Amino acid sequence: MLIDDDDMGGEAEVKPSGTEGMSRVVGAFGKDGGLRPTSDLEMYEINREWLHETVVGLLKPMLNKTAAQVLDPDLSLLGSMPTSASA
Repeated sequence: MLIDDDDMGGEAEVKPSGTEGMSRVVGAFGKDGGLRPTSDLEMYEINREWLHETVVGLLKPMLNKTAAQVLDPDLSLLGSMPTSASA
């Protein structure tokens, strides 16, 4: 999860705690982030297929090559950007 807190900012891992209704937060390098109410945590999931289609659709008009190639689930080759000649 992402934390926007003065003491601990950035990514943190959410783990179960021994207290009902509470979750334990562990920051980078095992830093203890304390307990937080589970009801305060929200989970989001990104539909990767939709995101890929949307990004490719928006970038395609700006690319020289129209074919998109998925190299890895987290990496796609979309072509090359046109270069402008500088004087």
